[in-house]
Parts: sequence; structure tokens; C-alpha cells
Amino acid sequence: HCMACVSVCPPQAVLVDQGLQEWHEKAAGTFVVMPSSGAGPHSHD
Repeated sequence: HCMACVSVCPPQAVLVDQGLQEWHEKAAGTFVVMPSSGAGPHSHD
């Protein structure tokens, strides 16, 4: 999974996010740390 996502998401959420592995692989080249607002595919509760 995307390490940048791991750094901002709790482990239990990362386990769920593994379903987005393909998305991460496609976005990896241009992935940036999400805004502090939390908007985006990793806006966990």
C-alpha cells in the first residue's frame, strides 16, 4: 500500500485501504500528502 497513506492513516484503516492498492499504484507517481482538511480517499473517521 501507499506509504504516504500509511503515515497519515491508523493501521486499522490502512487494512481497509488495501482495497485501493490499484488506485495507489496508479497515483503513486503524482501522489502528494493530502491537505490537513482531510479531503480525499483517505478521510477516515
